[in-house]
Amino acid sequence: MRNTCLALFTFAIALSAQTPLGTVTGLAMDPSGSAVPNAKVTLSNEETGRKQTATTNDAGVYSFPNLPPGTYRLAAEAAGFRAIETRAFPVSPYRTVRQDLAFEVAAATAEVLVIDVASTVIQTESPVVGAQLLTKQIIELPTNLRTVAKNSGDSGLISEILPLTIPGVVQVGNGAKWLSPGAGASSMKVKVDGIETTFGNFGSPDNVSQPSVEAIQEFTANVLTTRAEFGGMGTVTSATKSGTNDFHGGVFWYMRNSATDARNPYVTAKPFQNLHEYGGSLGGPIQKERTFFMADFDGERGVAAYIFSPSVPTAAMRSGDFTGMAALRNPYTGLNPFVGNTIAPQFLSQQALNAQSMYFPQPNFGPPTLTASNYRAAFNGPEVHRMEEFRVDHAFTASNTAFVRYQNKKDDYHIPGARSPLPPTTIGTSDNIRRVNFWTLGDVATLRANLVNEFRAGVVILVSASIADFNGQDALAKIGISGLPPRGPINTLPFFSISGVSNNNINLLSPVNDGHAQFADNLSWIRGLHSLKFGVEEISWFVNRYMPNNSGNPIFGSYTFSGTFTGNAYADFLLGLPATVTRREPFAAQYNRFRDWAAYAQDDFKVTSRLTLMYGLRYEYNGPAYALNDNL
Repeated sequence: MRNTCLALFTFAIALSAQTPLGTVTGLAMDPSGSAVPNAKVTLSNEETGRKQTATTNDAGVYSFPNLPPGTYRLAAEAAGFRAIETRAFPVSPYRTVRQDLAFEVAAATAEVLVIDVASTVIQTESPVVGAQLLTKQIIELPTNLRTVAKNSGDSGLISEILPLTIPGVVQVGNGAKWLSPGAGASSMKVKVDGIETTFGNFGSPDNVSQPSVEAIQEFTANVLTTRAEFGGMGTVTSATKSGTNDFHGGVFWYMRNSATDARNPYVTAKPFQNLHEYGGSLGGPIQKERTFFMADFDGERGVAAYIFSPSVPTAAMRSGDFTGMAALRNPYTGLNPFVGNTIAPQFLSQQALNAQSMYFPQPNFGPPTLTASNYRAAFNGPEVHRMEEFRVDHAFTASNTAFVRYQNKKDDYHIPGARSPLPPTTIGTSDNIRRVNFWTLGDVATLRANLVNEFRAGVVILVSASIADFNGQDALAKIGISGLPPRGPINTLPFFSISGVSNNNINLLSPVNDGHAQFADNLSWIRGLHSLKFGVEEISWFVNRYMPNNSGNPIFGSYTFSGTFTGNAYADFLLGLPATVTRREPFAAQYNRFRDWAAYAQDDFKVTSRLTLMYGLRYEYNGPAYALNDNL
């Protein structure tokens, strides 16, 4: 259980953006710099035609919070002054556009004053340090493929584009963990339309739940000085597209083929690879200026190349000949198993010879004495990925809008070698399956001219599993290890860890049913020179874990050889003298549950027209995990 209390005190100009949307705000002033109250301000969305109106308060302040990303235009009018219009300007997630309205005294004839918009590039209204990418930038960046970055179906946007294009973010490994200034590897929050994509089993974001790049309106990363309304030390958000008043669509096809790939220096020839990513999108009105849809399909199919360069025992070592290596120590008393520096055949363990022939291939690269990366080969694994997404936006009234979005993702991929350093000719192949279902609902309601409420809910479910063409019980029988209670036909192996040699460790995809339900409500209130915001959030996590089939769970035994007896680890192996033996009992499925709550309050106080004081308080409670059926 952890309690976190975070207070943020920072100075900046104007307001900060509402999560996970944008804001347009500003001051209405006359030529003397005095506030213009009761001015009517109209904000129009260029794509959907939707209009919103607000009235400046006694301090001349107006605000349009909780805006979907898009292109907007402002118009304003007040008694005794010329009407004002702005040119079109973009509004982005997590960003606030500060647009002050400088009224001029009306002339005898009616005229409209067209004014330039404030720069949206330099964020003078927020202390947040971050970056953003638009759809065009994402699609046109040079990457191997698009939405799918690798066989597991992980997002290309998160796995490859983010760590290469966002300053201040350092990727940890090749997944969805990042280091940002002052933050640990699991401190960044990764969201889609404001909904968390962290999974309880991993304790970190899983980039398999990211949308297709066809569906992304804008990608935003805030890495420093985030507001009280945000949890974590930074926030990465993908905002999805909505339909517009016009029909828009497109198709795409990307190919990656060995004919155009460069040769990997660790293989003697280019392996065959042929991957195709294809799909399309379509969006438009169901009822103009009221109901819109956006749909897309993103698929990938083909075969991927897997390169192997393990260190395997030399031909001489396989027969017990260690000539030219350090002298072997005699592990026995009154018995000498060695002839020179060679193990006599009668002392070679039959179980070791069986395991050797099953798991460790003959070297095929380099001189006969080479012991490092002396096996080179490439194999192919077929894979199929597909994703369908559908979003509907609807305006119930001028003051109440909502959207619903559904994402379905399926990944099915075969990995030669079952994520082992050894090739499939000895280890075998695994078939890995991942499924994601992602529902999102959002509602924005203007309760009064100065009071706006935003509600957001989402459910994310990940299911993953693996099967393989091997099982540990059969492997024990073939090796000749007996006398142990049977475990049944489970897709895992007995593991042999030998110093100086690549091991037969496998890492099948963890079988889990993992997900969470999230509810959040944010209330924005403009009162005089204060722009206040209050919010609450609850996330209910569930993690249904089943027994993993990997080297970290050696239910058929883990046998470690480190040279304890002869001074040479492989000689110990051939003699059947392990330094340690570990065997773990199978365990029943675990059904873990836990909840997180958060609440915050923040205020942006316009001290003067050029200075805003921003402060807030956030409280988080991370509830303890508990297990159903008391099975931890």
